[in-house]
Amino acid sequence: MTRRITITLAPALLVVAAACSRAPEPVAAAPQPAADTATPVAVAAPAPRDTTPAVDPDAARADSVRAQILRDTVAAAPRGPSGLPAQEDSVLTAHIQFGYDSAELNDAARAVLQQKLSVLRRHERLRVEVSGHADERGSDEYNLALGLRRAAAAKQFLTAYGVDADRITIVSFGEERPLDTAATEDAWARNRRGEFQPKPRP
Repeated sequence: MTRRITITLAPALLVVAAACSRAPEPVAAAPQPAADTATPVAVAAPAPRDTTPAVDPDAARADSVRAQILRDTVAAAPRGPSGLPAQEDSVLTAHIQFGYDSAELNDAARAVLQQKLSVLRRHERLRVEVSGHADERGSDEYNLALGLRRAAAAKQFLTAYGVDADRITIVSFGEERPLDTAATEDAWARNRRGEFQPKPRP
């Protein structure tokens, strides 16, 4: 009885032993991502461009010569009594005229004062004395007061356009300094005036 069991089990053991001795099937390795073996290359930044314009030595020399000629011309220009170039002196000392018994600035007087503004703005250290005058008609006291109102009207115009008030002084001579002593309408019209005397500023 024992022998049969042994024989019967033997084939089964052989089958198990054969199964255990069979070599395992190879397992395929999971594919790995290809490594990026490229070596990074540093890209150099472009050199900054020089945008400074090239200086032409000849052009620079010519500009210097022209500037010197201009300075020499200004220095050699004729000077007026005020020490300004003659043209500016003429503008600054030009008279303004007034109507009879009036201190109101007419259009012609305003145009003359506008020209004076440009000179006074260029020469900020220059002072001006404005004197008011009248014709011979009327009393001395009245004409002195009228002359002062005329000078004040001119000063008010100039200061309204930015000239410092301390650069302008006013005075009246009334009828004491006529330009024309004739007793005519033309002479009286010339004498009703405002005069401007430039004075260097201390």
